[in-house]
Amino acid sequence: MRKIALVDYMGDSLENGKLVGHPVNAGNLYIDILKENYQLYCVAPINEVHELHSNNSIALHYNAIRNRNSRAQVIKNYLNEFRNLNDVWKRCDSQDILFFFNIDYVLYLFLIFHSERTVICHTYTCVLKSEAIVSKLIKKTLLYLSRKKISLQLFSNYNFKTYARNNLFVPDFLYRKETFEKYRINAKSEKIVCVGTMSESVKELRKLVEVFCNIDYPLEIVGQFFDKNLYEELMRIKSSNITIRNQFITNDEYFALIASAKYSILPYRVSCYKHKTSGIVLESFFLRAVPIAPNIILQNSRLDGIGYSDINELASMDLYHFDTDSIMSTWESVVADIYDLSNNAQRILKEIDKIESNKNR
Repeated sequence: MRKIALVDYMGDSLENGKLVGHPVNAGNLYIDILKENYQLYCVAPINEVHELHSNNSIALHYNAIRNRNSRAQVIKNYLNEFRNLNDVWKRCDSQDILFFFNIDYVLYLFLIFHSERTVICHTYTCVLKSEAIVSKLIKKTLLYLSRKKISLQLFSNYNFKTYARNNLFVPDFLYRKETFEKYRINAKSEKIVCVGTMSESVKELRKLVEVFCNIDYPLEIVGQFFDKNLYEELMRIKSSNITIRNQFITNDEYFALIASAKYSILPYRVSCYKHKTSGIVLESFFLRAVPIAPNIILQNSRLDGIGYSDINELASMDLYHFDTDSIMSTWESVVADIYDLSNNAQRILKEIDKIESNKNR
């Protein structure tokens, strides 16, 4: 049986070692897709590798700290990612395929200067037209120079321009019935939830609270705040219809919270997310909570929901009587056409078979 190393060289974490973001969910999704056809080895930082559902694992030494935004920490993260990638290259020499399921541009830079392997990578971002010229040039150059080192580029953003030889659009999250149906609640609570990691640099949390101070509708904000001062400020200014909990939540708690609510709001700053897709938007939709988010984020995910150009627009909406049934009426067709796990798994396995066949010619 052919061997695949399923790799996350970053291990996005808080200072206390708790994981943030969706790499574990993405990794376990690919384990389910690949485990029947390949012998899998999960390669990730030590605080992540044990969360991946595989009997074969290789622990990496370093992880990226994401709740410090200093320049020194950013540089340290990049250096640690390089160290982990060097470790992957040395310790995974017997694996036939290196499958990177959580990446940044460090991987493209690394590939340029290292020997050719069979590499598959999944990217969730694209280069923005509005980016600074130097930043845009560097990223495009890295993508172009590394193109021959990538056997298959998976991408989840329709706007991603790739130079790799083989490419395949795959959503960053797929609908797995056994994962989501157990949380299904038909009688939704009349509330909006905002869950996940709480950072003012990425999410418009102050504006969100200010808007809902003037709306008679329940809002529940639950997640780990990077900035304790921000949490205390929001607690001071919030009105009685707003609940805020500063706590790390498990996957089970995360899914249950979203599933319980009529709405799930993703108050992202457009500048941070117009080049990305959002896992929380998809998971909210899968759990049948109507997603509320900037228009561009819903468009990038090809989802119906309540979109806005400015979060202040929510103040004029009657959320108690909003026609959510018409929004969710497309649920089954959207899941079947774009996000079904089985269909996407077949497409991915077919592309990997092509790579294997071409190598053997």
